[in-house]
Amino acid sequence: MNTLAELPGTLVLVHPELGNSPAGGPGRIGVVTDIDREGGNAYVGFGKSGQYLYGFDALRVLKPSAEIQQALKEHGAKLSVQDHTALFRMALLQECSPYSANTKTALDLAAAKEIVLELGTRSVEEALGIRQDQILEQWAGR
Repeated sequence: MNTLAELPGTLVLVHPELGNSPAGGPGRIGVVTDIDREGGNAYVGFGKSGQYLYGFDALRVLKPSAEIQQALKEHGAKLSVQDHTALFRMALLQECSPYSANTKTALDLAAAKEIVLELGTRSVEEALGIRQDQILEQWAGR
């Protein structure tokens, strides 16, 4: 995902530490259904549970496999076996089998532990390489 236009259809994880999630709890996985062009937020669908609006900074996406592998090289000695295994599995799922079900599995692994979340995912805002104030400028230029 490199642009806002590519965001709809992306599986995302609502940050597990988000205190006031409208979807009934942080840590849920949903799919971006649309973008609020005026507010710089994303609508996230949770199947029959409905669709809710979140800021880009509250939504996490998987890092590319190469970035996860690099994080393993840099931080591997400090990680528990379980955390190392979770990150390694996330990287494999991204690289070898990047289907929706496997992306969901990888996001589930990330939601389970804070260190895995930080090393294996990034915010949508970061993934797009933009700040919240730049989002409005990008949409205004369309």
